Amino acid sequence: MKQIVEEINKAVKHAKSKHKIFPCSRAAQFAILVEEIGEIAETINDEQSDELYKREILDAAAVIVRMLEQLKGVEIWK
Repeated sequence: MKQIVEEINKAVKHAKSKHKIFPCSRAAQFAILVEEIGEIAETINDEQSDELYKREILDAAAVIVRMLEQLKGVEIWK
Protein backbone atom coordinates (compact mmCIF):
# COMPACT_ATOMS: atom_id res chain seq x y z
CA MET A 1 0.00 0.00 0.00
CA LYS A 2 2.85 2.38 0.83
CA GLN A 3 4.28 1.98 -2.67
CA ILE A 4 0.87 2.74 -4.23
CA VAL A 5 0.53 5.93 -2.18
CA GLU A 6 4.05 6.97 -3.19
CA GLU A 7 3.24 6.36 -6.86
CA ILE A 8 0.04 8.42 -6.56
CA ASN A 9 1.98 11.24 -4.87
CA LYS A 10 4.47 11.23 -7.77
CA ALA A 11 1.60 11.34 -10.25
CA VAL A 12 0.03 14.29 -8.40
CA LYS A 13 3.34 16.19 -8.39
CA HIS A 14 3.77 15.51 -12.11
CA ALA A 15 0.20 16.62 -12.86
CA LYS A 16 0.67 19.82 -10.86
CA SER A 17 3.89 20.65 -12.70
CA LYS A 18 2.25 19.97 -16.06
CA HIS A 19 -1.14 21.58 -15.29
CA LYS A 20 -0.52 24.24 -12.65
CA ILE A 21 -4.13 25.43 -12.65
CA PHE A 22 -6.87 22.97 -11.75
CA PRO A 23 -10.47 24.05 -12.33
CA CYS A 24 -12.72 24.98 -9.40
CA SER A 25 -15.83 23.87 -11.24
CA ARG A 26 -16.89 20.37 -10.23
CA ALA A 27 -18.26 19.80 -13.72
CA ALA A 28 -14.89 20.70 -15.27
CA GLN A 29 -13.08 18.48 -12.78
CA PHE A 30 -15.41 15.61 -13.57
CA ALA A 31 -14.83 16.12 -17.30
CA ILE A 32 -11.08 15.76 -16.71
CA LEU A 33 -11.65 12.59 -14.71
CA VAL A 34 -13.88 11.14 -17.43
CA GLU A 35 -11.14 11.85 -19.97
CA GLU A 36 -8.65 9.98 -17.80
CA ILE A 37 -11.05 7.05 -17.37
CA GLY A 38 -11.41 7.00 -21.15
CA GLU A 39 -7.65 6.71 -21.47
CA ILE A 40 -7.71 3.71 -19.13
CA ALA A 41 -10.42 2.14 -21.31
CA GLU A 42 -8.28 2.80 -24.38
CA THR A 43 -5.38 0.83 -22.90
CA ILE A 44 -7.77 -2.06 -22.27
CA ASN A 45 -9.39 -1.95 -25.71
CA ASP A 46 -6.04 -1.68 -27.48
CA GLU A 47 -4.50 -4.37 -25.26
CA GLN A 48 -1.64 -2.06 -24.36
CA SER A 49 1.08 -2.84 -21.83
CA ASP A 50 0.51 -3.21 -18.12
CA GLU A 51 2.91 -0.31 -17.59
CA LEU A 52 0.80 2.05 -19.71
CA TYR A 53 -2.37 0.76 -18.01
CA LYS A 54 -0.79 1.51 -14.60
CA ARG A 55 0.29 4.99 -15.74
CA GLU A 56 -3.24 5.86 -16.84
CA ILE A 57 -4.70 4.60 -13.56
CA LEU A 58 -2.22 6.77 -11.66
CA ASP A 59 -3.20 9.77 -13.81
CA ALA A 60 -6.84 9.20 -12.88
CA ALA A 61 -5.89 8.86 -9.21
CA ALA A 62 -4.00 12.16 -9.42
CA VAL A 63 -7.11 13.87 -10.77
CA ILE A 64 -9.17 12.45 -7.90
CA VAL A 65 -6.63 13.70 -5.36
CA ARG A 66 -6.75 17.15 -6.95
CA MET A 67 -10.55 17.07 -6.79
CA LEU A 68 -10.35 16.26 -3.08
CA GLU A 69 -7.86 19.09 -2.54
CA GLN A 70 -10.36 21.55 -4.04
CA LEU A 71 -12.95 20.78 -1.37
CA LYS A 72 -13.05 23.66 1.09
CA GLY A 73 -14.47 23.31 4.55
CA VAL A 74 -14.97 19.56 4.16
CA GLU A 75 -13.11 17.28 6.50
CA ILE A 76 -11.93 14.48 4.27
CA TRP A 77 -9.76 12.46 6.62
CA LYS A 78 -11.27 11.59 10.00
